[in-house]
Amino acid sequence: MRIRVKLRVDGKLPISYSYYFGSYIIRALARQDEDIAAKLHSMMPYKPYHFSRLLAKPVRVENGILTFRRGTPATIYIASIEKDVMLAIMDALLSYGQIRVWKRIYTVEGVEPVNYPPPKFEFTTLSPVHVSITRDGKKEALSPDNPVFHEELVQNILRKYSTFFGKPFGGKITITYNSIRPRMRYVKRTPIPAYDMDGTIAGDEDIVRLIWDVGLGEKNALGFGMVGTCTHT
Repeated sequence: MRIRVKLRVDGKLPISYSYYFGSYIIRALARQDEDIAAKLHSMMPYKPYHFSRLLAKPVRVENGILTFRRGTPATIYIASIEKDVMLAIMDALLSYGQIRVWKRIYTVEGVEPVNYPPPKFEFTTLSPVHVSITRDGKKEALSPDNPVFHEELVQNILRKYSTFFGKPFGGKITITYNSIRPRMRYVKRTPIPAYDMDGTIAGDEDIVRLIWDVGLGEKNALGFGMVGTCTHT
């Protein structure tokens, strides 16, 4: 399940805002439903939700700070494979009418559901994709230039499928890329190499919907790996 949240933003916001937005989701859920918040905290290794970057046009990007004019229209997407999680997030957004990100409080102007895509669709990333492998006990970020990148991206999807559906995936999933663009994102002050992409996703309906609900790659609950149709942007 996915929703589109329409906002009005202004002032300054650190470019690492995704960490603060992820924290807001947890706080909002805790206020709305403590049981759901506790369940999310204990879920490993994959959280059942993710979100896009803030789709808005800053007037300036300087020294790690985004600056917006007062009343700038903005959109952010939130999705989860758990319907009760999404309903609790929607209730929180509609009840409070505001989102707090870092030191900023933004007015929520609307919340609306977004339909699932067809089993084959052209995608663009709404937040960049991060992929890594573990070598000698340490995480190593992968570049799309590395042939292991695509293999690990697909394996990550298959592991998520096994986690959320309780069985291995036996169908088809294909991801192809038309373009890939490097993006450096930050979680607090830690740099995270990631990539925006355009391409095509095709496969069985259940795994395509899983990608739609929980994202590609890693660190999804921190605002990485959301894909949308080209009409999303």
